[in-house]
Amino acid sequence: MLITEKQFYTEELDTSIPELAKAKELFLEGKTAEAEHAFAEYFKSALDTEKFFAYVNKEIHMGGSITDASCSLIENADRICRGMVRSCSYTHDFGGEIDWNFNGTPDGYREWLWQLNRHHIFKIIAYAYLETGDEKYADAFNRHITGWFEQAPCPGWPVPNRCSKYPTWRTITAGIRQSGNWPYAIHAFLGSRSIPDSTWVKIGMSIWEHAEFLMNSPSSLNWLDIEMSGLNAIGTIYRFYKKSDEWRNFAVNMAASELKTQVYEDGFQCELTTGYQSVVITTNLSIYNLARHYGLSIPEDFSNNIRLLYTMYPKLMRPDGKTPCTNDGGQPDVAERMAHALKHFPDDPLFTAVLEGRVSEVYPRDIVMPYSGMITMRTGWGPEDIWLFFESAPFGAGHQHDDKLNINLSAYGKNLLNVIGNFAYDGSAMRKLCVITRGHNTALVDGKGQNARPTHTPWSPEKVNIKSDLEVNINEATVVAYGKYDRGYGGDLIPVTHERKVVFFREGIDGSKPFFVLLDDFTSNDENKHKYELNFIPPTAPVSVCGRHATVNAGDGVTLEIVTHAGLGVTVGATAPEYMGFRPSKDRLASEHTPSPFITVHDYGECAHLATVLYPTPDGISPEIGVSCDAESFTIVLDGKEHKFQRDEEFLVTKPV
Repeated sequence: MLITEKQFYTEELDTSIPELAKAKELFLEGKTAEAEHAFAEYFKSALDTEKFFAYVNKEIHMGGSITDASCSLIENADRICRGMVRSCSYTHDFGGEIDWNFNGTPDGYREWLWQLNRHHIFKIIAYAYLETGDEKYADAFNRHITGWFEQAPCPGWPVPNRCSKYPTWRTITAGIRQSGNWPYAIHAFLGSRSIPDSTWVKIGMSIWEHAEFLMNSPSSLNWLDIEMSGLNAIGTIYRFYKKSDEWRNFAVNMAASELKTQVYEDGFQCELTTGYQSVVITTNLSIYNLARHYGLSIPEDFSNNIRLLYTMYPKLMRPDGKTPCTNDGGQPDVAERMAHALKHFPDDPLFTAVLEGRVSEVYPRDIVMPYSGMITMRTGWGPEDIWLFFESAPFGAGHQHDDKLNINLSAYGKNLLNVIGNFAYDGSAMRKLCVITRGHNTALVDGKGQNARPTHTPWSPEKVNIKSDLEVNINEATVVAYGKYDRGYGGDLIPVTHERKVVFFREGIDGSKPFFVLLDDFTSNDENKHKYELNFIPPTAPVSVCGRHATVNAGDGVTLEIVTHAGLGVTVGATAPEYMGFRPSKDRLASEHTPSPFITVHDYGECAHLATVLYPTPDGISPEIGVSCDAESFTIVLDGKEHKFQRDEEFLVTKPV
């Protein structure tokens, strides 16, 4: 350890507390064992187990990535006692003592070791101890944590690059340990006779090292939120260090500031990922709720800023009640998020209305998020309604995908166009496909995807006040949204500008069903000709092609007609020349993933003007559709009748000719 016993006893403990003053005195007299006993007894008496478990429910529900679902939690704990541990859905048997620096996965998956060192296993064996009182779990905790002290010394501070050089001490890992797993285990084992006084002293010393490490090595974005959650827990729960107030105040003030500078006015955290939005909410709630539970102060606007984060979910909600997957996100269930919100904001009329299915009473039909650069347009809020998500968003502050001008489409109870999604953070072809443009419903140039990273600048607080380039025009019969991508394609940053305009004919045309037209305009800025491709990724469903018309059969009679005037092709499950036409398997180590259609519309030239009709049907019955386009207008043909529309120069208003 970096901290010495002398420093710990004489400089870092609050010796205005008589018991700790006695421990210091005993240590200076050379009575080490007596000093350890004095500290351990005070440590165990100072922590209020009943108060802690009134805040944290003793019941735990660990996911399959951490526990083996085929066994009970007690059986999982028994395995941990024997050195068999599970991380990132993969189990490794150390056959005894854990090597905290060894990666047990066959492919060296980095997250496995990183997440092992978050010490979820301590929480599992602590739960087993609370349930059974069996000292074998306390003995295992003592063995595993003292082994960790020996194998994973603190690297010191400040640390560069979030301490990624040290898998046992990444800043996010340290924050997670201290915000949840260590406090749970420590409070659970306080009454154990199997943990010697020397271990409690080492735990106390390591808590101090964690606090100094976290305070002096803050990173950014959701990592920073997690780090501050851990630091706040230390300063709030362990009140017997001289710096307890300093640590806690630093954490609370930093978190409060980040809530104001990370979160756009429209409610999305700057990483723009539906999954990590939940992380930001949870970590900040832990700071807020822990402070209130222990009777400590918190900034007045802290809870209101957390509440704003919850409002993102219903704004983006699909008809099936989930959100689209954005960046390294998932598809959170909005009802679950609203129920979670109401636990912390009881009787909130907005969250209550959403949870009760009265969304239309609190939100308009079409929702624009001008800072996040996103719009949802729909026929209504029912499960069978038509919904389209379009984004012309900033390149996220973290966990980014190259996917600007992406769309998702749902209609008649089916998700018809959706991104590939997210996958484990490994080096696989599937992980790459999820992140690159080819995994999204936007466009490629010369077979290359968007490449915004070289010109991306790190997040800075002033960016939270900058609106996106999304432009919209909403009317009863039509909705029009426009965005632009101009930051280059491929490694050579091919200089092509892509402008996309989404036109929603909400009331159809001449008795037709509601449908969409995509107007995609490409301009070469190097005076060279290029190949332009539009990607369309339907669910894993049959796709039939006839000329310039593709039909996606989504099941239960629901279809999506994709009609173009350009070239059209479909690929399913290809590994060459590019990996595409797959959706990820849940098994990270699967050698094969699920083949799935990948539809492309393509054209060639110095410039290109493409119009694509997206026509969903509930029963497979649609008119005969044709479409054509130039720089000034586009024409839709429905059952032989032409409908021509003029496009104004600002690409916002669609005017019938």
